[in-house]
Amino acid sequence: MGNRQPASSAFRENIADYFSAPASPFYRVFNFEWKHVEGEANAKAGAFTPAERSRLRSLVEMAHRQGYWIRFWTLNTNFGSREALEERWRAARQAGADSLATDEYELAGEFLR
Repeated sequence: MGNRQPASSAFRENIADYFSAPASPFYRVFNFEWKHVEGEANAKAGAFTPAERSRLRSLVEMAHRQGYWIRFWTLNTNFGSREALEERWRAARQAGADSLATDEYELAGEFLR
């Protein structure tokens, strides 16, 4: 199974611009660096706003409509605090993200328990 990801690392305001083609038998997963949700690198992200939460839900919904599983990566403690990271993990789960990638294995295990 292959993966797609944004053609460039540049943030795109219009989420439809990310999905130039629907999923195929080979391309079934769409990978997003988290900055495509908040528009900034994690260390500059600040508070997770209702608008960003809405954008996250829209990205997940669009990916699913196009037939993709959606995976977000770089969900690490570089948001400034454990609480800020866990807020984003919760939001991604609530939005229906299919997979999250983190380097924070112990924290993720505690969070999931």
